[in-house]
This record gives sequence, C-alpha cells and structure tokens, in this order.
Amino acid sequence: MRKFDLIIIGTGSGNSIIGPEHDEWDIALVERGLFGGTCLNVGCIPSKMFVYAAEIAELAARVGPSLGIDTQMNGVNWLQIRDRVFGRIDPIAAGGEDYRKSLDHVTVFQHDARFVGPKALKVGDETITADHIVLAAGARPFVPDIPGLAEAGFHTSDSIMRVDELPGRIVVLGGGYIATELGNVFGQFGTDVTFILRSDRMLRAEDHEVRDRFTEIYTKKFKTRINTNVLSAHRDGDE
Repeated sequence: MRKFDLIIIGTGSGNSIIGPEHDEWDIALVERGLFGGTCLNVGCIPSKMFVYAAEIAELAARVGPSLGIDTQMNGVNWLQIRDRVFGRIDPIAAGGEDYRKSLDHVTVFQHDARFVGPKALKVGDETITADHIVLAAGARPFVPDIPGLAEAGFHTSDSIMRVDELPGRIVVLGGGYIATELGNVFGQFGTDVTFILRSDRMLRAEDHEVRDRFTEIYTKKFKTRINTNVLSAHRDGDE
C-alpha cells in the first residue's frame, strides 16, 4: 500500500488546496473526469457563456423590435457557439492536468476512488493511504427514477451543452435554476422547449415573490406543465 502525505479526490476546488507550503509533501490527486471540476467544465462558466449568446439572440428577436429597432433573429450556428465555448474551456482543463502531472511531488490518478478500509482507498488497481484525505468530489446531476427513461435516452446538464446538433424539441424535467437556465438557452436559440414541474412554481427554493414573477414570465415564453408527475418515458421514432 503506497502511503502519501495527502490525498485529494477531485480537481475542482480540491485542486486549489495545493500550494507552495506543500512543496515537501507527497500528494495524490484523484480525478476520474476532466480537470477543473464542475464549475469550469459543466457548470457556471460554460453555462454563462451560452447564456450570453442566448441573451443576444433574445435581444435581436424580441427586445430590439419592441424599442423600434429593426433587428431579427434568423437562427444560430450551434456548432460555432458550442465550439467557441469549449474551445476556451477545454485547453484550461488540459493545461491544469498537464501542470499537475509535471510536478515531482504530485501523483495523478485518473480513476474512481473508493474507501476499502480506514484511510485506505482503492484507485484503479492500486490501494493508497494518507494521514490527510480531502473529499472534493463536487456535484453530479440527479436522474429521476422514471420507468423507461434510461431506455429512451436523456441528457443532463453535464452533456446537453456538448450535443452535436441543436435539438428541435426538448422536454425539461424540473424548474430549478439549472433547468430554467439551460432551457432558456435552447429556447432562445430556436428549440421548442416544454418544462414539466411537479409543483406549480419554478425556482421553488427562492423567495416567493421572485418565484411567482419568474414563473409568470417563463410560462409566457415556454410551454409549461405544472403540478405534473412523469409516469414513464419512451421513444417514438426519433423523439
């Protein structure tokens, strides 16, 4: 069993732990996916870059004409938008990975990690231990247990921003901030969007006045099914 001074699981906020004060430490860094964590790769940063493009589309389609300005939204080049976003982000993730691998006192394990004993982790085919272990595994999307959903196929916020084609129609299950943010992005780009909510309000964790006003605006912009439970899912042809 190889012993380290410090094991860090996750390279989002966990990656920022390593500083000059650790130059003499033997450190294991465990990451099964992209370096940089949720925010850089599948969260705040790419989503806001998409949001900005969607806002420009909405300004051209709706806001300009309402102010007497002759603007139109004649469609989007999805691949150009997508590749601009990840063309900026992916090199940052790759650069972070290369830098950590270049350090003599840091060993990068690109595997899942699981505890197999007190302070003992199985990483790939190897078991490692350390006096200090930091769990910084980040967030992951919740997939509801809906009969047929796995067979029908679905996207989460992790995958929808990297699709190769702009969807003609999407159904968004939920009305939280991630669902409404990404649903709006695709809606402004021309996708036919339907939200399905178990309750009668979007953003139900927010202040009730924000929640009510937001729901009022979104139900005017998008098809919305409220107080609706999804019983099952299936694929009909290509949809």
